[in-house]
Amino acid sequence: MNDSCRPQKALLAEGPFCKVEACDCGTMHVSLGPITLRLRADVVESIWGTLGEALVRFGRASRRRSQLERERLS
Repeated sequence: MNDSCRPQKALLAEGPFCKVEACDCGTMHVSLGPITLRLRADVVESIWGTLGEALVRFGRASRRRSQLERERLS
């Protein structure tokens, strides 16, 4: 990553909460609201894997909580 980056960026993806751009300096700019992280692609991929794992576990925990709540109310 170049600390003196004056980016020429290309939009890769955009959603309601996040925007990802490729930069001429070789980094990916991941913008979440007012915050932009300049990261190497391998770091973005690692974060993606970690978030995916967290979402799977969160979903399982949420389903367990719902099931326990239904059993408690029965």
